[in-house]
Amino acid sequence: MTRTAPLLSLLSLSLVACGPDNGSTDADPKADTATTPSTARSTVDGMVGSDFDRAVSVRGWLVADDSMLVRDIGASAMIQSDGSFSLDTMTGAELYIVEAVDADGDRQGMAVVSSTGGADAVIKLRPIDAESTVEASAWLGLVQESSDKWSHSFADVVGRVNTELAAAVWDDGDWVDDTDADGMLSLDSNAELEVLVDALDVAQQAELMSWTSAGLSWDQHDAWDTESLALMGLSARLYYHAASADSTDDPDLARADFDQGVLLGTQLASGLSASALMDAGASSWMAFGAVISTHPDADLALAEAARLSWGQGQSERSVAVASEAFGVLNPTAGTEPQAVIDAEGRSFVASTFAAPDLTTMGDAWTSWESTLAAMPRDDQPASGGLLFQTETFADLSLLSADLMLTAAADGATTCRDTVRSAADSIVSDGVMTEVEAEALAMSAVSAWATYRDDMDTTVVDVLTDLLPGLDAATSPMAAAATTDVLVSLEGGWVADAR
Repeated sequence: MTRTAPLLSLLSLSLVACGPDNGSTDADPKADTATTPSTARSTVDGMVGSDFDRAVSVRGWLVADDSMLVRDIGASAMIQSDGSFSLDTMTGAELYIVEAVDADGDRQGMAVVSSTGGADAVIKLRPIDAESTVEASAWLGLVQESSDKWSHSFADVVGRVNTELAAAVWDDGDWVDDTDADGMLSLDSNAELEVLVDALDVAQQAELMSWTSAGLSWDQHDAWDTESLALMGLSARLYYHAASADSTDDPDLARADFDQGVLLGTQLASGLSASALMDAGASSWMAFGAVISTHPDADLALAEAARLSWGQGQSERSVAVASEAFGVLNPTAGTEPQAVIDAEGRSFVASTFAAPDLTTMGDAWTSWESTLAAMPRDDQPASGGLLFQTETFADLSLLSADLMLTAAADGATTCRDTVRSAADSIVSDGVMTEVEAEALAMSAVSAWATYRDDMDTTVVDVLTDLLPGLDAATSPMAAAATTDVLVSLEGGWVADAR
């Protein structure tokens, strides 16, 4: 992105200009008028994590539609000895910032509330920690560059910033003590966050372009109703996990369920097929990974964390594709085999979100492919399963199956390398303009479309050569379903190191 000042300086200045509650005489008057407390208030309950043991209180900020932050004058609360707080906030605010500050009023961390709800609502906020602060900082950086609160999806940021990626960004800069004269946090030295913001920008543009290619006229604001519900659910689960010593909820599983909620909600609201959503996701993740893997300011920890996030983010989409394709390839199989596919898929997704490193992530994806390729039917040996030993392709040899799998794997690597080469030519100097970001997003969408077209041709050629008697009315749908599964397995996550 082209910036007239360092991204995070802009972030700090916007907070100062809108008048933090620190007695400054330079505060913008609208901070005192636009959010004056009313009799109708809601409550945000939260926790402040051990990352911020210097924090003593929290305060609220409204993110206006032009992305400026406006102080919610009535929203201030002390943090209790156990880290908990209960913040009285304005009602009806979407994408609202809760900031934890120390005794001097300096920010320690922050988190985003998807919605403060109506009068007397009680909202549970995820813990304010390093991860929530990286999410909020990255999203604010995106929307403040565009001066449009709805220009970029916060849910997408949450879906990509996993624990490892947040740690890689967090560890690179001095997030607590690097404050400016007005007491606002300044992170000019954190180059990793700059890289993350660039990668998120390109990824979100690529996904929107893919949606458009699929015939969907939709933007991030249109997706908000679906995303906000999933965000509220994730936030509440993470809150209760932190607040209760007896909680048995798994944060990794909560994040996996969040991804599934966003995916299913998007599919229902948009009408897009699982394969179309896989295409959009693959294009965006190819772009996201390419920016981080080629950027001179990204270290190995950030690149590896981004690849872990990629494997997690695409696992839900791969399962959705497999479930959708199974019905096409096995039209009379009934519900029991479908339930097995879905159960195996849930296990696969959970394993990707629990994966601590790239080796484990690779094992999870390899196991998922093996599961699909070894799923037995009553009248067939356990040697082809969902992909090839199906009602449609029961006579297809394993050699033919291997030909298609190899072609899919090779094509995915070529696709990844094409996008990475385009990224390298753009970000090698550490600077990316908005025009270049759009061009890179388009390159990712184009490279994935080429890969899919090539696989369509390969699958049809193999089936035409080896199954000449296949019903002409059935084969186009079956071939397309086979391509869907192949590209979701081999291109959903390209299993190699940086």
